[in-house]
Amino acid sequence: MEHGQVRMRRPVMKGVEVEIIRSGQFFILLLGKHISISWDLGTRLLVHISSQYREHVCGLCGNYDGNVNNDLLSSNNQLEVDSTHFGNSWKVKPSCADATKLPPPCSGNIVRLVTVEQSCRVLTSAIFRDCNSLVSHKHTT
Repeated sequence: MEHGQVRMRRPVMKGVEVEIIRSGQFFILLLGKHISISWDLGTRLLVHISSQYREHVCGLCGNYDGNVNNDLLSSNNQLEVDSTHFGNSWKVKPSCADATKLPPPCSGNIVRLVTVEQSCRVLTSAIFRDCNSLVSHKHTT
């Protein structure tokens, strides 16, 4: 999956069911009945894993044990605080460039920051009071 193209190498491993389908803006790679990968032809890649893999995976998608506090476990079993270090620890090819930390999207742009804060205030206002009682809120700074 690269540059808006999806190509499958042949032959696929024996005993593996692989199918590629197009659905809206996504290409979906179905790996049997329990794993699928959706790609938006750009930068978003979504991995869906069935519950039969609970506590049997590790890597960039976490360990699927129901505890989000330990999902940033690096390839050498060290709990990372920084997501960039975590991602770089799982590189398969050392020749690939390290990911770099991106600045927060509103840093250095006060107009964008004020716009975002005003927009978010609408969601927590009286208009949405009934909805807000149904969701837990996680505030970050």
